[in-house]
Amino acid sequence: MPTTCRRRRAAPSSSDPVMVKGTIPMRRLIAALAAFALAVGLPVALMSPASADLTAPANGAVLRGNATLSASGGSDGSLCITGSAPRTILRLINSANQVVFEETHNGAGAKSSTIDTHNYPNGAYTVRAVERRRSGTVFCSSSESTFNRSVTIDNITQLAYSGDVEGAQNTSATVRATLTDPNLSSSVLPGRTVTFSLSGGTSVNAVTDANGVATASLPLAGPPRSATVTASFAQTTHYKGSTATAPFTVSRNDSTTTLVPPTPVVHGEAVSFTAQVARVDGTSTPTGTVQFTVDGADFGPPATVSGGVAASISSSTLSTGNHTIGAHYSGDGNLAPSTATSASLVVDKAGTTTALTSTGSPTVSGEAVTFTAEVDVVSPGVGQPAGGVQFNVDGQPYGTAVALSGSGVATLTISNLLPGNHTVGATYNGNADFASSAAADLTHGVDLAATTVAVTTSNASAVAGEPLTFTADIDVVAPGAGDPSGTVQFSADGEAIGAPVAVSGGTAVSPPVGLDAGDHVITADYSGDDRFAGSNDTLDQEVEAGQTTTVTTTSPSPSVVGQAVTVRASVTALSPATGTPQGAVQFTIDGAAGPFATLVDGEAEFTTTTLTRGSHEISAKYLSADPNFVTSTSAAVSHTVNKASTNTTVTSSAPVSVWGQPVTFTAEVVVDAPGVGSPTGTVTFTDGPTVIGTAEVGPGTGGVASITTDELAVGQHAVVATYAGDGDFQGSDASVAQKVQKAQTDTIVSSSGNPAPSGASVTFTATVSPIAPGAGDPTGTVRFTVNGANLGSPVAVVDGVATSPAFSATAPGTYRIAAVYSGNPQFVGSTGLLDQGNGQTVTKGSTTLDLSADAELTAQGDPVTFTATVIGAAPAEGRPTGAVQFWEGTTLLGSASLQPASASRTSTASFTTTSLAPGEHEIRAVYAGNANYNGQTGTTSHVVGVAPTTTGITSDASPITFGDSVTFTATVSDAVPVAGDPTGTVTFRDGDAVLGTADLQTVDGQQEASLVVEGLAAGSHEITATYSGDATRGASTSPVLVQVVDRMASRMTDQRVIRTNLELVQTMHVKLTAVDGTALAGQSIVFSSTAPVNGYRVVCTGVTGANGVAECRIPSGMTADVRNHGFTATFGGNASHLPTSGFAHN
Repeated sequence: MPTTCRRRRAAPSSSDPVMVKGTIPMRRLIAALAAFALAVGLPVALMSPASADLTAPANGAVLRGNATLSASGGSDGSLCITGSAPRTILRLINSANQVVFEETHNGAGAKSSTIDTHNYPNGAYTVRAVERRRSGTVFCSSSESTFNRSVTIDNITQLAYSGDVEGAQNTSATVRATLTDPNLSSSVLPGRTVTFSLSGGTSVNAVTDANGVATASLPLAGPPRSATVTASFAQTTHYKGSTATAPFTVSRNDSTTTLVPPTPVVHGEAVSFTAQVARVDGTSTPTGTVQFTVDGADFGPPATVSGGVAASISSSTLSTGNHTIGAHYSGDGNLAPSTATSASLVVDKAGTTTALTSTGSPTVSGEAVTFTAEVDVVSPGVGQPAGGVQFNVDGQPYGTAVALSGSGVATLTISNLLPGNHTVGATYNGNADFASSAAADLTHGVDLAATTVAVTTSNASAVAGEPLTFTADIDVVAPGAGDPSGTVQFSADGEAIGAPVAVSGGTAVSPPVGLDAGDHVITADYSGDDRFAGSNDTLDQEVEAGQTTTVTTTSPSPSVVGQAVTVRASVTALSPATGTPQGAVQFTIDGAAGPFATLVDGEAEFTTTTLTRGSHEISAKYLSADPNFVTSTSAAVSHTVNKASTNTTVTSSAPVSVWGQPVTFTAEVVVDAPGVGSPTGTVTFTDGPTVIGTAEVGPGTGGVASITTDELAVGQHAVVATYAGDGDFQGSDASVAQKVQKAQTDTIVSSSGNPAPSGASVTFTATVSPIAPGAGDPTGTVRFTVNGANLGSPVAVVDGVATSPAFSATAPGTYRIAAVYSGNPQFVGSTGLLDQGNGQTVTKGSTTLDLSADAELTAQGDPVTFTATVIGAAPAEGRPTGAVQFWEGTTLLGSASLQPASASRTSTASFTTTSLAPGEHEIRAVYAGNANYNGQTGTTSHVVGVAPTTTGITSDASPITFGDSVTFTATVSDAVPVAGDPTGTVTFRDGDAVLGTADLQTVDGQQEASLVVEGLAAGSHEITATYSGDATRGASTSPVLVQVVDRMASRMTDQRVIRTNLELVQTMHVKLTAVDGTALAGQSIVFSSTAPVNGYRVVCTGVTGANGVAECRIPSGMTADVRNHGFTATFGGNASHLPTSGFAHN
C-alpha cells in the first residue's frame, strides 16, 4: 500500500533564501529524495504540468435558474517543498466589468460553484477561472492562468390565464392569471404587477399574491361581441416580460320568463296560457316572441311580447291527464333568450252518470234475465264515453266489464242466478277522458225450479251380500233449466245406504250395498239445492241366500314335538254373494271329532301342542248361524310332527386354572325353537379319549348337568360334553377349552431376631405356600442370600418350610435377606424378602413425622385428608412400615398403614374423615414405629365450617373539621387461605352507636366496604368496622380507629354601638357565625373594654339569638370607656366551634 508522508514544516515561499552550492549537489539531493520516496513507497511524479481550462458553462451559453461554473483546476508537483499550492478562483463579471460573484477553491483538480441567476439582472456576463498550478519535484515552481467565457443571464416569465372568458355587457368579469418562472424552484412569482385588458374596452392592474396569482374585476363596456382578454407582465431588470391571451365573449343581458300557472280544466274544455318576460339587468324593454309548448311540443305559433306579456292561442283538444306547459322567450338585440320554469296543467276527466234497468223480476232458477246500463256525459264535459260497464251481483263483479255501444249502452244477460233476492249494480269504469259513475242498485228475485226423480237397480235377482248399486236420475221441470246439484240419500227398508251421494250430470249412484235375503224397498230422496227443489222415487228389490266355501290350514307345517300348531278354518262367501259368514266351525283330527271354534271375521282357529310325532289328517265343517249363508265342509289337510333338535353348551368355572384348583364343567341342554319340552338322558364329559365323568339331565335338573374335578394335569385340555338324546329329542354336543397352569407360590422370610444386636447369630426361615386358587404341598429347594451373596447351599423344602444356616453380622446396618424357591413341575418358583425388603437390621433407626391436611379450611361434612409422612433418619436404610394413628386430643379418629413413597426412607399414611365438627381442630399423628424404626409424633391444625377473617379500617382524612364529611373504608381479608372472596356486609360504629352498613365490593383486588358519614361532633371518635361473615367465613371486627374532629372556626362580625333616646341608651351589637356563615344561636358573648385608667373591665354579657346576634346595654358608668376606647366581644367557644373575638371602636 502507498504510504502518506506528512510534512512537518511549511514549504518555503518564493522570498525565502535557498542555499544552493552548485548543480551537482542539488541533483544529488533530488535523486536522494526520489530514491527515499521510492524506498518507502511514495509516488513520485516527474511530469510536465497538465493543461487547464473552464469546463462549464459553454461559451455563449444562456443561463437560467441554478447554473454551475466549473474548471478543470490546477495541478500539483511531487514532494514539493517550494512553490505556492494550487488554487482555482471562479468569478462572474457583469458588462460593467464588475465582479458580482467570486468563490475560491484550494487544491488541485476540478472545481465548481453554483449560482442562482435570479440574483443578477438579465444581460451579458463573463465567467472567469483563475487557476494556479504547481509543477516539479521537491523544489517546485508555481504559475497562474486566466480563462474567460461569455454567457448571457436570461431569466424569463410565463403567464397562464384562468379567469372568466365570457360576461354580459355593462357588467364586470373576474380576470385571473398566474405568473411563474419555470426555472425557479418555487415556480410562482408573488408581488408582481399584471395588466388585464379587453379588446375594444378598458384595462385594470393587479398584483400577484403568494401563489403568483393576480386577480381583478374587469368592466365589460361596449356592445355584445367576440373580443380578446390579454394578461401582460412588463419586463424588469431581472425578468423578461410575458403575455397570455384568451378569447372573450361579451354577451347580451340576461332575461327571465315566468309562466302564469294555468287553471285546471276537464276533458273538452278550452284552455290558453300567459307568459311574463322581464330583464335581469340593463334598461331595455323586452321585445320578440314567446313559444309556448305542451309536453315539449309547440303549442300554436310564437306569441308576440307586448308590455312584457305574451298570450297563447286557446284550445279544447288537450288530452286528459297531466301536461307540462313551457314558455321560451326568443330574446332580442339586447336581451338573451330565457326559458320559464315549466308549469303543470291538469286536464281532468269529464263526469258521467249511469242508469240501470232489467227485463223483469222475478224469474226461476235457470231462466234468463237481461240488465241494461246507459251512460251520459255531465257538462261542461263533452264527447261520447267509451270503455266498459262492470255489472255487479250481490256486491261482487259478474264477469268482466261489458263494452259500451256507440250510443253509450251496455247489456248483460244472466241465466244462472241462484234463487233469492239479488242486488244488481252497474258501474261505468270510465276511460282516459271520462270519469267513472255508478247506477242505483236494482233488486231482482229468483225462485227455485221444480224437479222429478227416477230410481233403478243394478240387479233385480241378487243374492245375499251381493254388491248392489241404485241409480237416481234427476230432471228439471220447465221453465227451469240447468244441472241440478245437491245430494240423493238412498235407503233400503228405511235404513240409509251410506251417506248422501252428490248429484253429477243429473245422476247419483248409491254406494254398493249387500242386502240380506228377502224383499226390500229402495228409496231415492233428492235433497234439492240452492237452485232446484227436492223430489223422490221408490223401487222393490228381491234377494236370495248365498253359497259358502271352507278351507283348512295348519301352521307351521311340518312341526316338531312340543311345538305349538295353529289349525285355522277360513269360511268365505261365493261370488256374487258378499259379506262375512257368521256361526261356528267344528274340527276333526284323524277322524275323531275335535273342538268347536266361533267364526271371527270369517275365520276360526285353535292351537295345540299335544300332537304326537307322526302324520295327522285334519278337516273343518262350517255350521251356519246366518240366514244369508249355507253350510259347507273343507277337504282334509295332512300334518307331520318330527323330533325336536337340541343344543348343548358347556362352560368352565375357571377356563384358566392352576394346579390343584377345583374346576366345575357345566353342560346345559336346551330344545331348539320351535320345539319345546324337557330333554332327558345322560351327558358324558371327556378329555380326549378319557371320560372325566357323567351326569343325568332331565326336568329335575332344569336341563343342566355338571361335574367337578381337580385332577387335570398341567397343560391344555379340550373338554367335550355329549348329550345322547331320547325318544322326542335329538342328541347334541359342545366343547370348552381348559388351560391348567403351574400354581403360583409365595415365599415369606422371617428372622429369628430382627433387629439384632451387632454380632448376634440369627437364622432365617422361608415358608413356601401355594397362592390361591392353587393347592397342594410345594417341594423343591430354597437358596438364601445376604445382600445378593449365597448363604450356604440350597435347603430342601419340607412341609413347605426351609431354614437357613446361621448368619452373624458384626457391623451395624441393614442386610437384604432373600429366599429363592426353585419351584417344581406343579409350582412356580418365587422369591421372598425379609421384612418386605427392609431386611435384617442392626440397631434401630429414628424417624421424623410431618403431618399435613389437603386443605386448611373445609365446610362441615366435606372430606378432609390428613397425610403423615414418616422419614427414617440416616444411616438407617429402607422405608418405615407399620401403622399411624390419628388423634384429636384423647380421641382416636382412625389409623392407616404406611405405604412406600417415591423418596428414600419415606412412607406415607393418609386418613380421610368427614366427621369433624365446625371450628378449629388440632390433629395429632402418632407413628408407633416397627422393628427397624422408632416411633414419632406430628401435629397440624384444621378449620371446619367458617374461616377466620381479619377486618381493617381506614379514614380518608383525620383530623377533619366539624361539619365536614368523612369516608370510612373497611378491608376484609382471609386469615387463612380460602377459595373465593369474602362476601356480606360491614357495619360501622362510633363506640356503640351504629353509623351505617355497607356491602362488600371488590376494589383493586381487595374486598372493601365504604361509608360516608356526616355530622360527627367535634372531638375524638372510636370507630370500628364489623364484618358480618358469610357461609364459609367468620365475622371479625377491626381495631379501633380514632377519628379526630376539630372544632370549626367562628367569626365575629357587625360590631357596633346602637344609640337611642338621644344617645341616653347605648347598646353594643355583634353577630356570631361559623366560618361557613351559619348563625350560632344560644352562645354567650362577653363584652369588655380596656381603658388606661380603669384597665380591663367586663361591660356586660349577652346571648346570641336565632340569627346569631347578641346585644348588651352599656351601664351608665361605663359609657365613657366604650366611647373613648371601644369594646371587645369575646366568644369562648363550645364543643363544636373555636373561640373568637371582635373589636369595635366607637
